[in-house]
Amino acid sequence: MIEFLRHQLLWLLIFLPLAGAVAAPLIPRRRVIRGTALGVVLAELAAALLLSFALDWRGGRTFVYGGLGIDGLNFSLTLATAGMFLLAIIASWKIERAAIAHFAALLLLEAAMVGGFLAVDFSLYWLFTTVSLAVVLVAVGVGGGPQRQWAASKFFLFALGSSMVLLAAMPRALGPTHALLRLAVFGLLIRMALVPVHGWLAELYGQGPAAVSLVIPLLLSGGGYGVVRFAWPLLSAPGGHLPLILAALGLLSIFYAAGCALVEKDLKRLIAYSSICQMGFVTLGLSMRTAAAVNGAIFLLTSQALSSAALLGVAAVIQERAGHREISRLGGLATTMPVFAGLSMVAFLAIFPLPGLSAFVGQVLVIWGTFQAGGRATAILACASMPLMAAFSLRAFGRVFLGRPRPEHEHWGDLRQRELAVLTFLTICMLLLGAMPWFFFFVFSNQAVVVMLKTPSP
Repeated sequence: MIEFLRHQLLWLLIFLPLAGAVAAPLIPRRRVIRGTALGVVLAELAAALLLSFALDWRGGRTFVYGGLGIDGLNFSLTLATAGMFLLAIIASWKIERAAIAHFAALLLLEAAMVGGFLAVDFSLYWLFTTVSLAVVLVAVGVGGGPQRQWAASKFFLFALGSSMVLLAAMPRALGPTHALLRLAVFGLLIRMALVPVHGWLAELYGQGPAAVSLVIPLLLSGGGYGVVRFAWPLLSAPGGHLPLILAALGLLSIFYAAGCALVEKDLKRLIAYSSICQMGFVTLGLSMRTAAAVNGAIFLLTSQALSSAALLGVAAVIQERAGHREISRLGGLATTMPVFAGLSMVAFLAIFPLPGLSAFVGQVLVIWGTFQAGGRATAILACASMPLMAAFSLRAFGRVFLGRPRPEHEHWGDLRQRELAVLTFLTICMLLLGAMPWFFFFVFSNQAVVVMLKTPSP
């Protein structure tokens, strides 16, 4: 029975939402399609949880079947993906316009994203992640904000460039040499939205539909996972210059994004810059090649997806009520929406390394691992970015929620049930990651990282 689960659950995690997406157009009523989509994502989440009990995590072994695999490097991302699509379905519950197409697109996107995280074969990774980009592109182009065509066009150019670069690198990535893996790394950096190939992210966050925006941060985590899974031989090769380049890009992304966020007036664009800061720390950690730094980077891939989704949920609540996301036109929401303010505070504090929250664990591990690798100056620079991240996070929270309430906001009610469920779930996840990181490391990631670090470069 256990052997069956190990072999079949991997592909089942892809076929469950895919079957739901195919069946969705055959369901004529909106109420039925909502229930069907909810049942599919609940079954997906249950299957992901069952996978954790079906595997033996000791020794850092990767269980592979048919080009898919599961280990400590991707299990948390797979589980987070299943949970976040449950939230996306809940957030879409009252949607009226093109409901069947919307739920079908979400289920197809879930199948592609889960497939991307489970892929241990480069060609499958390219296929699943390219489908993910295509679905997000269509969702934004059709159901996004007023400037959706511009956002979709910009995203299309970056997504196409990334996919073509990875496709060009595929023959080498599948073979025994890795001469073109440098090209693949560049394609993956585009998907991680690192400076200077970050221009698509702020537009995508700003114009994406509310439910789809909750899962867009997983695209960044997917790019980071690609670097860990497929480009590690190049990073671990002795005498290469790629780690130095990645460390420089990571620091550049952190400082540039933090500086932009300090002066940003649009809340969703500010959230995009916060995501770039987190991915800068991920890149820095992977470039150091120490157990602490790599563990921190992998931890941040999950933490970033959760905290960015929570912040985008906060922005969606504000935009639905105010009709805009301009920070200077908000203020005093803690008076009229105290529950919303409390949950939002956790999301904003999770941007920078505040003890007890998820970002603290990942960022501190990255810095500690950087010290261990001998990069003292680099670690000091990374520490110097933290006050900037705290500054833009606290500034945004203060201007939106503190101060005297504006008259036009006094009639706003607090969170509705669906909004409360989404933000509470994400808040609990961020608090659990911050309070019990030992469970993440010692049960899942650490053994896989140790094995990866010991694997000789071909």
